[in-house]
Amino acid sequence: MARFILTLFGVATLFFSTSHGANADTEEVYGLAQGCFAVQSAHNDRFMRRYQTNGTINGGWSFDFSAVSPEDAALFYMKPSELGTFMMRDQGGRFLDTRLPADITAGNVPGQHANWRIDERMQSGEQQFRFTSLSLNRTLRHNWNSRGIYLLDLLNPGNKDSEAWFRLVPAQNCEDFPEAEVNIAGDLEPLKGNANEPVRGSIDAHTHITSYEFMGGTMMAGSPFHPFGVTKALADSSDVHGPDGSLDVIGNLMGFNDINFRYNTAGWPDFPFWPNHQSLSHTGYYYRWIERAFLGGQKMMVTHLVENEVLCNLLPGLCWRPAAEILDLGVRAVYPIHRFDNQFGGPRIESGLINVGNNLSTGRYFSTSACDDETQGQMMYNDLGLFGLEALLGITGSTNYDETTDQCNNRGLTDLGIYLVNRMMDMGMIIEVDHMSQHSHEAVLDIKEPVLMFLAMMTA
Repeated sequence: MARFILTLFGVATLFFSTSHGANADTEEVYGLAQGCFAVQSAHNDRFMRRYQTNGTINGGWSFDFSAVSPEDAALFYMKPSELGTFMMRDQGGRFLDTRLPADITAGNVPGQHANWRIDERMQSGEQQFRFTSLSLNRTLRHNWNSRGIYLLDLLNPGNKDSEAWFRLVPAQNCEDFPEAEVNIAGDLEPLKGNANEPVRGSIDAHTHITSYEFMGGTMMAGSPFHPFGVTKALADSSDVHGPDGSLDVIGNLMGFNDINFRYNTAGWPDFPFWPNHQSLSHTGYYYRWIERAFLGGQKMMVTHLVENEVLCNLLPGLCWRPAAEILDLGVRAVYPIHRFDNQFGGPRIESGLINVGNNLSTGRYFSTSACDDETQGQMMYNDLGLFGLEALLGITGSTNYDETTDQCNNRGLTDLGIYLVNRMMDMGMIIEVDHMSQHSHEAVLDIKEPVLMFLAMMTA
């Protein structure tokens, strides 16, 4: 009974204890990033090593301070997760890791449980470091007598014969942290350019780097960056899209016009299916891929923020703001028309799910007619793939498209759209026409010569 009460006390203190002392926000701590180090006791000069216990967590692997020489020490690659916080991964791919209630282990999966804040201090002319678990909010300690490491010792509440500050000894031969390869070699000096000369290179005028946040992050898989690395940023998408993409309803309809489309959801490093040019529900903007584009000569990216109108209407006040207020927020480029017909005019049309969305947004399907000979339109299909769910979704009306020829949206700029475009031009704003219908696009060009305009992806 006494042991049970003592254990409860220890677990309770686990969540209410905080580490105090030196600050992690120092250049000395930041400089540890991507370095290779052995952890050495400041008391007896022994080194931390990885060894196997009789436990069951992570195969019994853990760490202690039994190594006498650097040759037997665990060599940790310092993977920064934020300023002053790191995951420490040894040469065998094992992390200095933690588990509830207060266990230290050698894990093989990155995450908050393997995330440490590192503090630095000078003691007797010697630089020392302290490690605090961000998952358990406890400081790592070394018991000199047992050579073990711990976060909480119920039998030694005063931390007798122990230390919490250590040396970090520079080392070599650490195993690099997993990362996507750039696979580009050459002279990087010319890429720096010259401020007094024209910028030369390619431009990607239409990107959606932040699309992983679309619909609150519930549709897109993957992200441009993750604090815990590529294995998290580009992980298997089944958590979002279900087994074989079975829950990727929007992606399957928009990209493949088939709600029953199935695919291999595995991500880095194999990528058997995604990313690809048809998939619209997986990121294509991992930061290393952007770096590769830059090293290949790309000098400009225009990234667009985008959200769904129906969701936007659930948040009053965010759907529409006056152009002057948008300008004050620092916004310089705006899509007056995007995806669906709106009060400003008609968009570039699409069949399938986008046409269904137009009905949900406006109460009608796209109104179209055959394009002229100089305009590339879209094939519009009368089978919307809804499997009889129209009434359940609140969709009304029917379609009667000519499925033998390209179609163009009949809607152009409205009077309100003409007013908006004029005011945007007066303010020197960029008017994005990528998603406009042919009639809307031509109306913008007829108003007056714009200051700057992107015309990529222009179809009817």
